[in-house]
Amino acid sequence: MGEKTPGGGISTGRRVFVLAAFAVFVVVAFSASVTLGSVRIPLEEIWQSIAERKEGESIVVANLPKAMPVDADMLAGFELTKEVVANIRTVRKEKNIPQKEKLTMSVIKHEKYYDALDCVIMKLCNMEKID
Repeated sequence: MGEKTPGGGISTGRRVFVLAAFAVFVVVAFSASVTLGSVRIPLEEIWQSIAERKEGESIVVANLPKAMPVDADMLAGFELTKEVVANIRTVRKEKNIPQKEKLTMSVIKHEKYYDALDCVIMKLCNMEKID
């Protein structure tokens, strides 16, 4: 899941996963900091530790991240990824294959397949590799 691209950056799938996780964290942290005062201190500590912050910067007064343009191909790829994960789980259940057993999957790729999300399938379905 932490693959590097040839240029040395983080892969698109990993970047999507990290951005999605951070977005969920920000929304939950913001909601909790507003509604649950007692949760604010631990959330503030986590928020301060995940990135460099300026002096006096706090989650309580921080702006929510700006909306980015929607990538229609990635959204369509994620819908397909959800179907793949659901189908793999169905096959595991029908064939009595435990979730902890790693599997290998072969994919016949077509124009709708978004291989940058292979890391999501591997994580959610406990795959050893995807060919």
